[in-house]
Amino acid sequence: MTREVERYVEGCDLCQWMKNKTEEVAGKLKLGEVLEKPWTHISVDFITKLPVVAGNDAILVVCDRLSKMTHFIATMEGTLAEGLAREEEKGRKSNGICGETEKGTRESRSSIEKGTEGDEKIRR
Repeated sequence: MTREVERYVEGCDLCQWMKNKTEEVAGKLKLGEVLEKPWTHISVDFITKLPVVAGNDAILVVCDRLSKMTHFIATMEGTLAEGLAREEEKGRKSNGICGETEKGTRESRSSIEKGTEGDEKIRR
């Protein structure tokens, strides 16, 4: 009877699609690094193709990965990376976020000016 069941399952298309996977689990998940200070690790994204308001048609979204504090900076879609770095730094200073992160911003701005970090113009 076992062979009959095996033959039936092998010949049934639906049974082949619904077969349970016998592979091992990929492995243990690795924990990410624990962040100790805010604004040392950020994520950046753009909201584009917006109607033009006060000369701006895009929003630069900067989010701190530790505190989840977010800055929304109005900008133009074709703004150069150097201009975006200045706008982000102005936004942090206006909200009282400075200190050790100023060094990182200066370093990233200088690498952008030298052209060592990506294209000069940010493209979507």
